[in-house]
Amino acid sequence: MKQLSLRAKLYILIMTVLIPLLILQLVNLLTRYETAMENELQASKDYADTLSISFTHHFQYLWNAELAIGNHLINSKYSFTPEDIDKYLRQFLNLHPVIREFSWISPDGQVIANTYSNTAKNTQDSDYYQHIISGEEIYISDLYTTNSGELSIASARGIKRNGNLVGIIVAYIDIDKIGMLLPSQKRNDTVSFGLIDSQGKIIYQNTNLGLTIEQRDIPEDSPAWLSLQGQPVTSQDYNGQGRIGASVPINGFGWAAFTTTSVNEVLEGARADTNRDIIVLMLIGIIITLVYGLLIGDHFLKPLMRLQKAALAISKGDLTARANLEGNDELATTGKIFDQMADRIQHLEVSRTRFLQTAAHELRNPMAGIKGILSLILRRFQTGKPLTDMTNMFEIMEREIDRLSDLLNQILEAFRTQRENGMLTLDLKRVNLLDIIDSAMKPFQISKSCKLITDSNIDKTIWILGDFIRLEEVFRNLLSNAIKYSPDDSEVFVTVQVEEDHALVTVQDHGIGIPKEQLEGIFECFYRASNLEKRDPGGMGLGLYICKEIIDSHVGSIWAESEEGVGSTFYVKLPLY
Repeated sequence: MKQLSLRAKLYILIMTVLIPLLILQLVNLLTRYETAMENELQASKDYADTLSISFTHHFQYLWNAELAIGNHLINSKYSFTPEDIDKYLRQFLNLHPVIREFSWISPDGQVIANTYSNTAKNTQDSDYYQHIISGEEIYISDLYTTNSGELSIASARGIKRNGNLVGIIVAYIDIDKIGMLLPSQKRNDTVSFGLIDSQGKIIYQNTNLGLTIEQRDIPEDSPAWLSLQGQPVTSQDYNGQGRIGASVPINGFGWAAFTTTSVNEVLEGARADTNRDIIVLMLIGIIITLVYGLLIGDHFLKPLMRLQKAALAISKGDLTARANLEGNDELATTGKIFDQMADRIQHLEVSRTRFLQTAAHELRNPMAGIKGILSLILRRFQTGKPLTDMTNMFEIMEREIDRLSDLLNQILEAFRTQRENGMLTLDLKRVNLLDIIDSAMKPFQISKSCKLITDSNIDKTIWILGDFIRLEEVFRNLLSNAIKYSPDDSEVFVTVQVEEDHALVTVQDHGIGIPKEQLEGIFECFYRASNLEKRDPGGMGLGLYICKEIIDSHVGSIWAESEEGVGSTFYVKLPLY
């Protein structure tokens, strides 16, 4: 029996795969609408759950912040006047943009200090005061109208000393800004989502901002009422408005989060998919009956030939050869992976060449100095001249040997820093970032060339999970580079800031700077900027590479900004503990 050609096999393979796919696609057409609705219901519930979790997380964070503020006010060794408390509270408004004002209230309900002048001076009639005075530690109110006619909710926390209530701190929330606490909606612009308080009033709805308090009441037959009672609800006719959606309870608050989408919007996508699939099926049928096996075979063979040609060229030393396959099928993906592998090989070859050139240049200088001194000593022995300056010669030789040792240590450190199984081995502990920076700066502060600047709101501790010695190495390297490439007596500024869940350290100098087009390469192994001849203290181009490996292993990031002739700023971002 005659053996089938590759083209014939490919043709049979395609037919074998396409016929079941055609049958499967026809079945999918019958269930597409139902699947679209089910998927949308699940997506709505998932997003409502996300809203609930995000809202709960932010208010737990706010209650912790209120506790910290309150404890500071009652435990400080200083006596605060109402003006001092007011000034202290105002510092936190910028840190919490959704908060319109803070109040510090005495146990008898009198407002001692407030960042907003229209707040009532006596809060005994407020529900949050009644809940806190009755023994609750934390409380969030339902929607209410303030004395100035604004809509707000209040987050209150009782502050105790030795089990006794000594003060109440209250944060009044600007409900129009609550959307800043919620995750952004990325599916489409017709999605409506928001929050409902325990009395059935809409606290926030992204599609209806600026509602009056009367317009915020939800229908009593709304699915959200069941969620206010603790039951998650999904509905294909949410509130009878042609919308599909879900609502879930926000545990611990007595509130609910909801998400809805227009049914027409959901089915429009399914209808479009159905029409598209019908057209595709018709085209596939026509193509299968008309396309000749040779054309199909060539479609597969040409990419294979290009891939083979590129592989052969690389095997002969042409590292610039690439397959350059286009498309999204398996062959194209294989070709792209092959090209990525070739890029990596070429990059490694360039790095190897650059390393050999740099190493030869840097190692030759100290060895030439040592050889010169030894030759001079030998000639003096041979000519019988006195060796009166031997001490100076040995000092020069020792300095050159130290320089040679430092270069070799840099190379060994670079290879030791190479990752094993994707991670550098670290001795991770809870450490104070400020202690690390202080330790790194000590060798440079003797010359008064470094200054540390910290945010006024930062305490003496910034806790991170890190390797003290490794991180100290990073900052010492950055400081050393900043001083080496700066004019004599030029100052280097180190700034520490805390931003949300991470710390940001900047090292700024006024040195020679780095060309902008070379900034991306400075963290590569053995890379040195092309303008170093202006002020070149030597080196292998390994310091910043080692810094990046260490910071990456701490799940942080490091980058630089620079202007040639003006100076450079290096940024290190590390997650807080």
